[in-house]
Amino acid sequence: MAITIDTKKAFEEVIIYNETYTVDFSDEKLLEYEKEAAKWEGIAKNEQANRSLSENIKLVKEAFVVFFNEEIADEIYNNSGKSSMVCTNIAMQLFKVFKERMAEFEDKKLKEYLEEDDEETVSE
Repeated sequence: MAITIDTKKAFEEVIIYNETYTVDFSDEKLLEYEKEAAKWEGIAKNEQANRSLSENIKLVKEAFVVFFNEEIADEIYNNSGKSSMVCTNIAMQLFKVFKERMAEFEDKKLKEYLEEDDEETVSE
């Protein structure tokens, strides 16, 4: 009898403005997401009310480029009514998807570790 290995797909599909986009969860992309998320967290901690609108536009477009590409970044920005405020919300939701996926992976590793620990305790 074959053993079935539980697997996850290396991507997640998200719908933004009725368009389906793929968020890649390959190791290379995860490293990029981590760097971008750290940048956003740093900005949130040092929030300055006087950040310019052009800086906000650049920030959200860079996030979309990391998750997708330049063309899709422009498409989402244009579909948002060219609002960096709306795009910030979309970017935050994308980071949430990334963080949930990473947390899910970490929880699974911890659960498996604890189950192994329980088995060792029972057999002692």
